[in-house]
Amino acid sequence: MSAIFKTFLKWFSIGLLGVALGASLAYLTRPEPPAVGVEGAKVGDPRPPLAHAQLIGDKATEWASLDDWGNRAVLINFWATWCAPCRREMPLLQATYEAHQDRLMVLGVAMDEPGPVAEFAESLGITYPLWVGQIDVSQ
Repeated sequence: MSAIFKTFLKWFSIGLLGVALGASLAYLTRPEPPAVGVEGAKVGDPRPPLAHAQLIGDKATEWASLDDWGNRAVLINFWATWCAPCRREMPLLQATYEAHQDRLMVLGVAMDEPGPVAEFAESLGITYPLWVGQIDVSQ
């Protein structure tokens, strides 16, 4: 074996050992997840206050709130125009909205610019409310 190969093999082995030790340490020191049903919202809990700019035409200037939909359950779908699975699921969400809008509100939260969102929604025939923004919709 050449000296260069031996040096490479030595540093590769050290690096691999470091990664293995780091992964083991991360696994062994991770916090325990909460027990199922211990944390989070429960049926009957009030909704948290939530409002954002809603898409009207190709502009997102009018503010809407979850409170605007009364006591209906709200299904919130985060999506983006570049998301291939979103293109497949949105017609299903539209059909669900049409069939159950008396008791279920579907809300799409688009992480994109208003213009492309409006074109995307129109091309798929989406009529349920859409909120639009960038990083602010995820906070």
